[in-house]
Amino acid sequence: LGFSRDETALICKEMKLPVWVDPSNKNTNLRRNRIRQQIIPVLEELHPGCSMRMASLAERLCHYEQDQKSMANLLIQSLETSEGLRRETLSKIPVTARATLLASWLKQKGAPGLSALQLEELSIKIGNQKPPGCTHISKGWKVSWKRELIELEPPNSISNKI
Repeated sequence: LGFSRDETALICKEMKLPVWVDPSNKNTNLRRNRIRQQIIPVLEELHPGCSMRMASLAERLCHYEQDQKSMANLLIQSLETSEGLRRETLSKIPVTARATLLASWLKQKGAPGLSALQLEELSIKIGNQKPPGCTHISKGWKVSWKRELIELEPPNSISNKI
């Protein structure tokens, strides 16, 4: 919300709206409550308005993430062939962007997710000046890269070839 708790309480009071207080919000054994009750007040004292700035930043980051996914999907569409992704074109984008794109592509194909470190390593391995190769990811999935293509093999296709 674009309102603080105090502003929300005031609006509810002015509009004669009932307010329900969740008793678990007082439990400081829960990290979120300890942050709200102990850390945020100190931050606000040191940097007035920081709560609203943090909320605004969180919202912008959420939009950024959505934008990033949309752009990755568009790029995947332009790189995708019936066999996989065009390696040469993919190699022209920065390693971190390539890792983001690979994460989206793997997710679209139903492959298991990889950690950020695994994605970065894979992104480096498939770089333009790197030799062809392959790597087994999780649950029997395999990513291989040839001179021109990056291919993804699900577990059942690997066993079908044996």
